[in-house]
Amino acid sequence: NNGQGNTGNLNAGQGNTGLNNIGTGNTGAGNAGQGNNGTGNVGQGNTGDLNVGTGNTGTSNNGDGNQGDANTGEGNTGDRNQGQGNTGDQNIGQGNEGNSNIGQGNSGDQNIGQGNQGATNQGSGNTGDSNKGQGNTGANNEGQGNTGDNNKGQGNTGHDLNGQGLSN
Repeated sequence: NNGQGNTGNLNAGQGNTGLNNIGTGNTGAGNAGQGNNGTGNVGQGNTGDLNVGTGNTGTSNNGDGNQGDANTGEGNTGDRNQGQGNTGDQNIGQGNEGNSNIGQGNSGDQNIGQGNQGATNQGSGNTGDSNKGQGNTGANNEGQGNTGDNNKGQGNTGHDLNGQGLSN
């Protein structure tokens, strides 16, 4: 040990406990930085194993304030998220909630775009499932502002409509 107040073997710095820690107040093995607890952490205040950054909890996180495993970015909660403020698993982007979303502010699963709610929507502001476009509500709509199911076009209300401003 090299430094003051180290407990264990081959620690350098101050107040480290364990094996091969470098810095201050690390607990575990192979940590570098300050206040890390676990194995192979680099940075400050990480808990778990193989985290890089500040305040990560879990395993193999890279960034700041991530909770879970294999997150990259800031403030992600879950596993394998990339970006900022994602909650769930395998989200890419910012502020997504759910699983496998790509974009910003999506809620649900497998949405691509911005502000979609539901599942497998593509575009922006869609609510429901499998909508493509903008502002559709329901299921399997394609276009803009459709309400209902299986509509194609713009501003349709009902089911199985193809065109603009139709209803049934």
